[in-house]
Amino acid sequence: MSNSSQSDDMFQQLRDGFSELGKKVSGFMDDVFSGEGGDLRVATDIYLAPGEYIIQMELPGVQKGDVSIQIHDGILLVKGAKHRPEGAETFPYERQERRFGQFQRSFPLPVSVEMEGIKAKYDAGLLTIRFPRHADQEDDRSSEIHID
Repeated sequence: MSNSSQSDDMFQQLRDGFSELGKKVSGFMDDVFSGEGGDLRVATDIYLAPGEYIIQMELPGVQKGDVSIQIHDGILLVKGAKHRPEGAETFPYERQERRFGQFQRSFPLPVSVEMEGIKAKYDAGLLTIRFPRHADQEDDRSSEIHID
């Protein structure tokens, strides 16, 4: 076999390998963005502002009524659901990247959180929860938070 044909074979094997890798990456991405199975991932930021803690959660497409916030034994629990639009099942998907289903996040609260002053607001898919800080606050009470 000549050097030219050996080089051609090596390059063909390399092209075939990259093609196979591309197919695997594409299949992986389709699985990741399929919109099926598992809990939703909720992007969350936590800030320490002067005199308060702030938690912000991105919940695009989630209705305010489908979100609940509770505090029990010093743990903040935010849970809810993002529902598939009505009639979406009637047509086959060409591609589906949005995810639907249940979500739940929990956060231990510092002892310095003042339980009576907690406020939650939901606006344009962003849930913001504000926790006033107090130096001597106890951490053993339970509460449900109203969302404005």
